[in-house]
Amino acid sequence: MTYHIIFNPTANGGKALRQQARLERCLTEYGVAYKLHRTTYKAHAVDLVAHLIVHENARFIAAAGGDGTINEVVNGIFTQKLVPTSKITFAALPIGTGNDFIRTHLLANDLRKAVNSIAANKTVAHSVGKLTFINHEGQKVTRFFVNVAGFAYDAYACE
Repeated sequence: MTYHIIFNPTANGGKALRQQARLERCLTEYGVAYKLHRTTYKAHAVDLVAHLIVHENARFIAAAGGDGTINEVVNGIFTQKLVPTSKITFAALPIGTGNDFIRTHLLANDLRKAVNSIAANKTVAHSVGKLTFINHEGQKVTRFFVNVAGFAYDAYACE
């Protein structure tokens, strides 16, 4: 089993890049076979994950970044149609700023503990929400989410 780590170097205001070596040391220390894939632009993880699942037989995928990275990875898993999503294992590695998904679901918010959970193959089933809407260009768009769908009202309320 090889984990495909989707690493967002711009997560946490760019501080995630400084965590890459530590992440790789933890993965090696806990005996987790992995391939690291860096994202290079917004929404890159969506296309990258779909490609890895369909063309490289990836079945174990981890998002190394924040909530945005998690969202993109989940969308990559659910937008590809070749492999049933129940055949894919997803993990979240806490390298982001807020890590709301990790905190909300009481997952390990410490990188070493999170990697240990991957090594121990600790898994649970999780619900995924699906939104279909018309975007600003008048196109029908479908997006998936695992934490919260805010519709920008949450940001408006905070303001």
